[in-house]
Amino acid sequence: MRPLALTLLLAAALAPAAVRAEEEIVRLKVGETKPGVGTVRPICDAPSVAVIEGGVLRAVGPGETLCAASPFQAQGTRRLYRVVVTPANAPRDGGGAGAAKGDAGAPAR
Repeated sequence: MRPLALTLLLAAALAPAAVRAEEEIVRLKVGETKPGVGTVRPICDAPSVAVIEGGVLRAVGPGETLCAASPFQAQGTRRLYRVVVTPANAPRDGGGAGAAKGDAGAPAR
């Protein structure tokens, strides 16, 4: 049992460290764009929320999704974007101060 444990420990120590991509949070309104996000293998988890076309991230519909693209080559580092899209007529800060979820349309007291 000891040789197996030692072998596994040694293999884990010599294995390359996992690289975790840092994600950038991008907040856009529907129809807005962010240029310069990368042109190689672009993908968004929810294309109904955002898409990357020609190196430009475009907000399509309200919601949140993850997008990724490589700015240089197919084997290179990919950039990860957490894209938060709000309706075009929504305030930039995501809502009024003190507005609670679920009380939209409640009469003022």
